[in-house]
Amino acid sequence: VYERYVGDHSVDGFIIDSPQENDPRIAYLLDAGKPFVVHGRSERLDEFSWVDVDNKGNFEKLTSLLVANGHRHIAFINGDERFTFAAARHDGVLAALDGLGLPPQTVRIYNAAHPMGDAGFQLTSQALNDGKVTAILYSSSLMAVEGQSALLRAGRTPGKDIAIATMDDMLHYLDLSPYEGLFTFVRSSLRDAGELLVAELIRRCENENSTPSKTIVPSRFVVAHGFDDAVLN
Repeated sequence: VYERYVGDHSVDGFIIDSPQENDPRIAYLLDAGKPFVVHGRSERLDEFSWVDVDNKGNFEKLTSLLVANGHRHIAFINGDERFTFAAARHDGVLAALDGLGLPPQTVRIYNAAHPMGDAGFQLTSQALNDGKVTAILYSSSLMAVEGQSALLRAGRTPGKDIAIATMDDMLHYLDLSPYEGLFTFVRSSLRDAGELLVAELIRRCENENSTPSKTIVPSRFVVAHGFDDAVLN
């Protein structure tokens, strides 16, 4: 597909989503000299424009927050780690545990395959087979919401006998108001990221010799009621 569009000059530039390590799309477009911007990061990141969130840092902080509030049996329901965003989130979890001197088995990792489908329900059900789990960390608020029926089935109640923390892309179609105060969120707007991606691609198309930009979209933490958030400060 990329070779066709580059060859016939029918598009001016590209937005690459869900990059992987050694992503062939990035290597091809760099070699072809065609303007593009990446939603995420991969190798050779100094050579192209990208827009991303601090995946590693956000999940290092979420893990540290759960540990600081007494949790030592945590399930992490992550995305497909072939993609760099999910791998970086896993790295963040491990960095938190290493910094706190805790063994890796403090957090058990469950990975969704792409596309995720009903992974939130399925992986939450698997995680709850371990009755020791007191907290679940989700890679996306969509999976966290999907997991609620599994929690209900298991007789677990967020904010009472299990803690929930999740990334929230602030998707307009996902109503999270029932979970305010019950979940801990790290929020970063996917819409804002999209606007930045389009603006940067236009800039690169208008001046292909311009210096590539690197943009981290800000995140903010909204902590569940009753949580001590001192570790975030």
